[in-house]
Amino acid sequence: MKNSVKPLLQGSLDGLCGLYAIVNAAKYLFPKDNIDLERLFHFLIDSIDSKHNLNLSTVLKGGLGTKNLKTLLNAVIKEYVLHDEKKLDFLIYQNGIRTKRIDYAVDEMRQFLHEPDTHRRIIIAGLDGIINHWTCITAIKDKTIYFLDGESKVCKIDDFHITSENGRQSSEGYYIYYNNVIFLEAVR
Repeated sequence: MKNSVKPLLQGSLDGLCGLYAIVNAAKYLFPKDNIDLERLFHFLIDSIDSKHNLNLSTVLKGGLGTKNLKTLLNAVIKEYVLHDEKKLDFLIYQNGIRTKRIDYAVDEMRQFLHEPDTHRRIIIAGLDGIINHWTCITAIKDKTIYFLDGESKVCKIDDFHITSENGRQSSEGYYIYYNNVIFLEAVR
C-alpha cells in the first residue's frame, strides 16, 4: 500500500496566514452581519501594497511579522467599514500575554474569551515550533485550545509552551511568543 499524500493547506505555499487570521477574526466577531469578507481581504492586500511600506511579494513568500500584522489590523480598525448599514467595529483589548508561564497564559486567555457579559471575543496568536503560523483562538476548555483556522482545529494545551524567543523552531510542540498574542473584542 502506498503512503497517502496530504493536500496542501492555506499557508503551505504562501505567507498570507496573517491576513486570513484578521479576516477570520472579523467573521467570528460578527457571525450574523454578512460582512463582505472578499472586500476585506482586498483591503488588506491593497494596504500591503500602498500604505505600510510592505511588499506583497515579500509577504507572500515570507509572511507577516508581528509589527506588520498589528499595522494591518490597526488599518482595518481605523480605516475600514465592516458593514455599510451597521456600526460594527472591533478593538484591540490587549496586546501580548502578561506572563511567561504557559499555565498562567492559558488561564489569562481562557478568562478573556469566556468572561461573562461581554461582547464576542477572539484572540489572534502567532504559533511557532512545529509550524510558523498566525491563527485565531476561539475557546479554551480544560485540556484543549480551539482554533478558527484551516491549519488545525483543536490542540491539547500540553503541546503548548510560552517563549520569549520570537520565531522559535522546534519539531516538538507549539511555541507562543508572549508578544505575538492580540486580544480582540467586538464593538457595536
